[in-house]
Amino acid sequence: MVDISVNKGQGLISAIKTKLSAENIDTSNITWNIWTKILEQVKTENENNKVNGKELIYHKDSNVNGNSKENFVVFQGIIKFSEELWSNIRKLVKGETTTPQQPQQQEQSVINQQSSSDIDFQNRNNAQKAISTIIQNLENIELPPNVDRTKINGALIKLKQQGFEIPLQRVSIGDMTTSLLVDLLKELMPNASEEEINYYAIKNGAKFVPNDTIGGLKCSEIVNNDDLIRGMTKGAIIQQTPPNQPIQELQQVPLEVLKPNVEKAVVLLKSEIINLSEDDLRDLSLTEDDRAKILSFLNNISYDDDTNGAAKAVNNGIVFSTYCQNSENLANMVALLMHEANHCIGHVSYRDNRPPNSKNEERKCESLAMLTVAKLIQKGKLPGYENYQRYSVPVTQYLENRELLSLDMNDWLTKNYSELPNAVAWDFNEKRWIEKEKDDR
Repeated sequence: MVDISVNKGQGLISAIKTKLSAENIDTSNITWNIWTKILEQVKTENENNKVNGKELIYHKDSNVNGNSKENFVVFQGIIKFSEELWSNIRKLVKGETTTPQQPQQQEQSVINQQSSSDIDFQNRNNAQKAISTIIQNLENIELPPNVDRTKINGALIKLKQQGFEIPLQRVSIGDMTTSLLVDLLKELMPNASEEEINYYAIKNGAKFVPNDTIGGLKCSEIVNNDDLIRGMTKGAIIQQTPPNQPIQELQQVPLEVLKPNVEKAVVLLKSEIINLSEDDLRDLSLTEDDRAKILSFLNNISYDDDTNGAAKAVNNGIVFSTYCQNSENLANMVALLMHEANHCIGHVSYRDNRPPNSKNEERKCESLAMLTVAKLIQKGKLPGYENYQRYSVPVTQYLENRELLSLDMNDWLTKNYSELPNAVAWDFNEKRWIEKEKDDR
């Protein structure tokens, strides 16, 4: 069996992506079509497990095309895939041929499932409806401006002559329409990337069948949401606030609760920073001067009511907000202190001419935070936090796998700091900071 770790609040697709990344498999180009095939394989194994009384992979509905917020519900912890399923997922991602998983039969009970002939008939019927839908909407199809629209009819005729593959699992009319549009657009846009083809296929499919679903999402929710469509082309699940569901306001933490938790983390961190060996400092990319500065910053802690973040670096000190959540988590507070302390180093170094923030600086600060917590866990200074993780894996794995740390930092920056420049540098001619692709300071 293959163990898949599921973090708090993590979904099935995200957990699979994390496992693939940990095995150094590129997940950046996994398309919506591939994710659909992966989920069909997972669905088959989950149904097999249910039939044979084994532990389920996911819970609730098993309809790939149903409500995305109710299907494939996984709980925090470990879920198990068979070696065959994981091998097939790896092959799908790498573009290799897979071995179809067959549903197993339960020996002493009747399984109420539709026969394969029923599913085949329904899918063929849906395929015909999809073709009719595409033909009816050809005049309104949205394409890049450089595509020769006079070739649309010829491409459609060629597609019908070649025929198309009927899927083994039930698919919606929206899915079938989108799949056929992918084949059509490949003829019309031979030089386009797979992501661009999928984007226009989903966008047009959602417009053509507004009352159906694509990839388990309602077409009416997809059609005018470019961010959602872009996410689907990469296999991402974009969580949206359900209609009429209010967004909960951040809760303020009483200072008498927050302050002792901060002080506990400060005391631990100061005692351990003092005792770091030369090898430890090297692992954390810190100098003796950095150590001295960090210790001074930890002596300068204050508090405010800023709702824009848990903590921030201000000149030579760290300011915690009374809206800081999870302060009882010691590992989390140690990470937060180290992150902001590294920002402080920049404040002190550049004084009044401090550079604007960048992805590069955030990467350095968060990487230091994760590696510091990992180092303290490794030394046994954070008992009970051996499996502490803020991203895809327990932080201790970062000590041995910096590439994995880099991948997680890239994901974190993309989600939270997409508006920042990659790096900044001082332009001596113009006497100002300018944006750079890479850090060359």
